[in-house]
Amino acid sequence: TTRQPCWQIDFTTQLIGPSRLPEKSVNAINNTNPTYSPAFPMIYMQVTRKYEKWDVYLGIENALNYTQENPIVNYDSPFSQSFDASTIWGPVIGRKVYAGIRYTIKNKP
Repeated sequence: TTRQPCWQIDFTTQLIGPSRLPEKSVNAINNTNPTYSPAFPMIYMQVTRKYEKWDVYLGIENALNYTQENPIVNYDSPFSQSFDASTIWGPVIGRKVYAGIRYTIKNKP
């Protein structure tokens, strides 16, 4: 929060490390068999302006817009032998910006 408690800023950074990947079948289109996914960063941020009973906020997820390329092998032919959805290791949705309003209801003592 700032010196004036009406502003609150949240900033989170993550480094997602490599993770083991399953072996692909010999029939897969992309016959390269990486054993680990690459490491990648994720950044999230939110700014909130507080009023007496209301909060107004604006945020962003996946600020660097990092996505995994071709997460599903042969996605357009889901019943073929080469279809493979087992190696999704990273984000498939890019940057997301959002805004909102919160209203606080206080109970009477």
